[in-house]
Amino acid sequence: MRKTIYAAMSVLVFLAAAGCAHYGALEDDFGKSYNRAKYGQILNPEAQKNLKPVTGLNGEASKAVQDKYIESFNKTSKKSATPGFVMPVIPADTTGMGQDAYGK
Repeated sequence: MRKTIYAAMSVLVFLAAAGCAHYGALEDDFGKSYNRAKYGQILNPEAQKNLKPVTGLNGEASKAVQDKYIESFNKTSKKSATPGFVMPVIPADTTGMGQDAYGK
């Protein structure tokens, strides 16, 4: 009985020590891919310095855009019949060796 307890304790100590082990140093560019993706999505990084009002739509077009935006929140508004995203269906079985799900 004592040997079993000692064995279990030694396994627990080993697992605890293995859990605290260092898995390797992080690379020097850790996080840079996130920053590159974020900055790649910014159209004009200097936009905050431009204090001029935004222009481009006349009053009628702006009103139409605003009305359509407000209408999009109404539950009674008509929804599009086609979904925005459709998952492609891939056949589950293949017909032979070396062929993918599409038979190529």
